[in-house]
Amino acid sequence: MKIDHVVFAVRDLDAAAAKIWERCGLAAQPTADHGGAGTANRIIPVGGDQFVELLAISDPSSAHPIVKFLATHLANGDRLLQLAIDPGDIDAAAARLCQPVIDLVRSHHGHDTRFRLTGIAGAFGPQLLPFFVTCSAGREWRLGYEPARHRVRAAGIRWVELGSEQASVNEQLGGASLPLRFVPGRPGVSAVALDLDGNEVVLRA
Repeated sequence: MKIDHVVFAVRDLDAAAAKIWERCGLAAQPTADHGGAGTANRIIPVGGDQFVELLAISDPSSAHPIVKFLATHLANGDRLLQLAIDPGDIDAAAARLCQPVIDLVRSHHGHDTRFRLTGIAGAFGPQLLPFFVTCSAGREWRLGYEPARHRVRAAGIRWVELGSEQASVNEQLGGASLPLRFVPGRPGVSAVALDLDGNEVVLRA
């Protein structure tokens, strides 16, 4: 089990990508669509087979529940939101949680990357618990559709800070040990530390 990515909910994908480029020297991949869900994203590879996902509403009229969910959490501006974990065995994770596995597709100019997710009930709940994801097809496009054009060397996520209840997170993760820090405050991700050129750079929002 390992950290796969962190979700950064934003109102404007291009503006958010520009801020991260200016601050951290990390370039975002081109915008991709989430198969009619009413959302789109830009992927920022951060090394270690991990990434930060900039996620925005692309169709406010969409009836998909994720659009309402994002709109609620974006009411006060852009914010780090959720933590995605690769459990190694998505079916075993789903069975442990007694939750279904959901299929998701990300598309960009004919290139599809397919994912399988579980643990969504907790992720959409009041504690914004980590959810589980694995790439089932198109893994060559998982970190984006072109080589990363960073101006720094990115070597992965060092740790993630959460305001969610530690006991609830531990139960969701089945007791797995991950580089997580817990602080009082609003549930969900409050900070992520990246290894950039050997230095620890912390993103907060």
